[in-house]
Amino acid sequence: MSGLAFLVPAFLVGLGVLVVPVVVHLRHRQRKTAVPFPSLMFLKRIEFREVRRQQIHHWPLFLLRCLAIALLVLAFARPFFQDREMGGGFAVQGGREVVILLDHSASMGFGDRWSRAQAAAQEIIDGLTAGDRAAVVLFHSTATVATTPTADKALLTAAIDEARPTSGSTRYGPALRAAREIVFGTDRPGREVIMMSDFQRSGWTGEDLQTLPEGTSFKTVDLSGTTSDITVGSIEVVANNQGDRTVGTVVAQVVASDLREPRQIMATLEVAGRNTETREVTVPARGPVALRFDPITLPGAPLRATIRLETRDSLPGDDAFHFLAFADPAVRVIHRLPDGADPGRSFIRQALGISRQPRVDVMLRSSTITAADLSRADVVLLEGVSFPGGGEGQRLTDFVRAGGGLLHVLNERVSGAWPSALIDAQLGDVVDRSAGAPATIGLIRRDHPVFEPFRLPRSGDFSATRIYRYRSVRSDSMEVIAQYDDGAAALLVGTSGSGRVLIWSSSVDNVWSDLPLQPVFLPLAHQLVLFAAGFIDQPTAYRIGDVASFDPEVTANAPVILVSPGGERRRFEPVATPLSFTIAEQGFYELREARAGGRLLATAAANLALGESDLTPLDPADLAIAAGAPDSVPSAANPVQADLTVQEREREQSLWWYVLALVAVTLLVEPMIANRLTGAVRTPVVVSGVNQ
Repeated sequence: MSGLAFLVPAFLVGLGVLVVPVVVHLRHRQRKTAVPFPSLMFLKRIEFREVRRQQIHHWPLFLLRCLAIALLVLAFARPFFQDREMGGGFAVQGGREVVILLDHSASMGFGDRWSRAQAAAQEIIDGLTAGDRAAVVLFHSTATVATTPTADKALLTAAIDEARPTSGSTRYGPALRAAREIVFGTDRPGREVIMMSDFQRSGWTGEDLQTLPEGTSFKTVDLSGTTSDITVGSIEVVANNQGDRTVGTVVAQVVASDLREPRQIMATLEVAGRNTETREVTVPARGPVALRFDPITLPGAPLRATIRLETRDSLPGDDAFHFLAFADPAVRVIHRLPDGADPGRSFIRQALGISRQPRVDVMLRSSTITAADLSRADVVLLEGVSFPGGGEGQRLTDFVRAGGGLLHVLNERVSGAWPSALIDAQLGDVVDRSAGAPATIGLIRRDHPVFEPFRLPRSGDFSATRIYRYRSVRSDSMEVIAQYDDGAAALLVGTSGSGRVLIWSSSVDNVWSDLPLQPVFLPLAHQLVLFAAGFIDQPTAYRIGDVASFDPEVTANAPVILVSPGGERRRFEPVATPLSFTIAEQGFYELREARAGGRLLATAAANLALGESDLTPLDPADLAIAAGAPDSVPSAANPVQADLTVQEREREQSLWWYVLALVAVTLLVEPMIANRLTGAVRTPVVVSGVNQ
């Protein structure tokens, strides 16, 4: 629809005021002017008669006044051209600031979504008029400004053509923040943000988003469509010892979404770059199905493995799942009990025996711990026994300082002191709280790795534990990460050389406390041992956006190079802490020595975020509300069809400014014309005087 329209047409009623100039002209009476004259004897007396005008004598002045009134009424009615091309020439006082938000997450590689997105973006660029500027922002889990606001269409087109879908996950928050920064400081009257995406529901979980500045138009180009997909949801390598070798069975969970009917697909397992097995699996229309491959031999070093699905769907990026297959490393613990103690009554031993990843191997000792024992151990657990003296104590001290772990659980039998070469701590008396109210665990450091499983709300209640007796322990060098309700130390952590020392000040035998009966005991026992061992879990696979870590043992001695799946190389100097980085690409990351032909030190497998395979869309209108633009237009598959609202089109053209300017010019010209015409008209003269 084209032509002139009005934002507030009710003001056109004011055109009725045009009758005012007509009435003024028709009711205007000629004025008589009295002129004194010395003698009227020779003059004939004629009575002056006032005559009302019956016709308009000064048409230019009349029309000019009518024009001023009409233009003023039009300005209040806020005119605009409904056709964009007709109104484009009136945006010269600033034009528009257009921000194109282009989603290039992994899901945009589904079918023809990316090509449609590029075509839609190009159509918007081609539609820019004189005075308009545009910026291109590419976003997935982060946002990158590809071009700052510019009127150079060639530069904008190049940015669109060069962009490609990535392995990133969809997130709308970073894109809206980038758009806000661009349009916030602009002085242009028209501000538009156009988001092009498949609008995955997983990209926004309902969190608060930064709202766009007031008056910003938010439009969406919805590129969603078919949502059916098949992918590998997770894998597990179940290791079993068979004599002198370890074998692993790869079990994959194949997940389907929105299939019309069950589908048969082929799945291939690749190990070390070789196809080892291909299986056929029937995938249900919705939900997962387990896929089990034949066992493979697992060496000590991790093996690169990939499961490839022949799904014939439109999102090939999630048809491959990369992972590492390796024998599950065991944490070896020497459990030292008092002489004659029954191992079957040790709650902590039973808790450590219930473990899968990693497996905990417990070696019981009720007498001297030998050097041979320490050579194959990661942690020494002293339960209810004093720190040994003599050669055994020295061996244990050297073991810890060389990188081993020590977990000491106290009770009334523990006496003496710890070697100063090991830790600086003093053992105190038994505190008995059994007669009155028992002690509780009042404060824990949930940000410490020991309490990592309990960080989230309702993930573990330590306050329900009742402590009837405990030993007081004082130390200026050890960190207290758990306290009783009276402020006494419950769990202390310290370092000695390269090793770690942990002290639990109460027993775990269901006599001094009821901790073994609490749900938190099992995960706590595992965490105490794993932290003492310095264990770093090596996942079989990461997802895009995860933070991966490499063991500091491979980064502490010499510089290393991190090679991404795409070939990007990053150099890191020696560090004594785990080397951490964010997973950003699908494939295998390699950590190598920083020299020509450097040895491979470690590997990490990376896959698309599982949410990218969930193509369920959200309503773009919900996102518009969250962005602070609830009145913006609904989404459209084609940007040309996403017409501007009448308010936006009128605000963009701002014709009323030009109309008011014409009113001002008219009002300036009208007095000049009126004075000129009034001076040219004869005024009747009345002569008055005295007859002589």
